[in-house]
Amino acid sequence: MTKPKDYFVSFSDAAHILGIIDDDFLQWVNVDNPEIGKDYLNKKAIRYSYLEKCALKNDYLTKLENSIRLENKEIENSLKKSELYKKERLSLIDLYTVCIHNLTNLHKKYAKRASLHGIESPVFAAYLLFSKAISVLSCLCENLKQGYWYVGSMLREIDETLDVALYFILSKDKNSGKLDLIKWYRLGSSPGHYKCRKTIAEWQSRLTAPISQDNHEILMISLYNKKSKFIHPTFNAIRDCIQISCNHGDVTIEYLCYGVSLREQRLWELTHFTRSSIWTCFQKFLLIFAHSMPLDQTDMDYLVQCNREFLEMDSKLEW
Repeated sequence: MTKPKDYFVSFSDAAHILGIIDDDFLQWVNVDNPEIGKDYLNKKAIRYSYLEKCALKNDYLTKLENSIRLENKEIENSLKKSELYKKERLSLIDLYTVCIHNLTNLHKKYAKRASLHGIESPVFAAYLLFSKAISVLSCLCENLKQGYWYVGSMLREIDETLDVALYFILSKDKNSGKLDLIKWYRLGSSPGHYKCRKTIAEWQSRLTAPISQDNHEILMISLYNKKSKFIHPTFNAIRDCIQISCNHGDVTIEYLCYGVSLREQRLWELTHFTRSSIWTCFQKFLLIFAHSMPLDQTDMDYLVQCNREFLEMDSKLEW
């Protein structure tokens, strides 16, 4: 498949990565006429390598300043709705708290059954990993409730933990999987996410043909990169919780974030995005334990119903 950093990125995601306005990015595309394809959602997209060329353009700083000016206008407008954004954020977190509570109780129900599989079994490893994912998810929501922006770094940790758990189940009969499992138990070593991604994408492509393994892997890479935003100490990650002004290269710091973020709209957006990790937890619990544990039929039916409810919620939300 294409190299991880040369996959197709949608136009809107490309502009967001570069930190500029969509229209300014389209100006470059219209002039340069680069290769245009489709991303995993069939949206018009550009190769990641083109973004690296854009970042070195002579007029990049001019377009960055345009973006900062527009952003500051949006911040001024959003301040009028701060209380509404906060109310919606807290309401969502209350909903998430109920979901996490239900998932925790479901997980606890299978403690004895997980133990029967043995201390170094893939099921026991997956069960322990899942407890960590739930714990981190709880911590994420509690900190979001307080208004901490950088807690978004936990999103990737949740996904990576769940993917390792699923990898151990999918690779339990392979020599490489058995070796990785032994290393996990005895050497404090965990399989890299790249290896987990490839194994999961290969398995998913068999379940959802004709969607290819490449497309599944590109989807996972895209989500991984979005959730990695908070991990990496980049300008864009910091920019989303501060305010600066910029005019012909002169920069003024309006405010910085030293704890709780003042940008309620961004916190609200992050809270919405967190829903994807909660949804993933419910999906992965079913995928990992349905047959390996195995789960009771009533619990499988419950998880399937939860997935339907998340799908319905997804179709009603405006992003």
